[in-house]
Amino acid sequence: MVEITLAASAWNDLDSITDYIAQDSPRYAQEFGEWVFRRIEQIKEFPQSGRVVPEFQNEELRELILHKYRIVYRIYSLEQIVILRIVHGAKLLN
Repeated sequence: MVEITLAASAWNDLDSITDYIAQDSPRYAQEFGEWVFRRIEQIKEFPQSGRVVPEFQNEELRELILHKYRIVYRIYSLEQIVILRIVHGAKLLN
């Protein structure tokens, strides 16, 4: 079975995004968090379903798109995947 963990950076990203959204809509902020975790569930079934992150062109670094956000993850093996970042789509990774 695939083990998916969130790196501290991904947790921080998610907290920042939901805090920002909650300023206007606490309900939407909660829904966004739920959408992120539903999207992450897709990785369990289809680890390579995300596209290769364009900035790095590394087959192990992939991303799923959720609305305007990128959920960036690394495939260490078919049993271990780590969510690295959750960032706005306009932001480049470095």
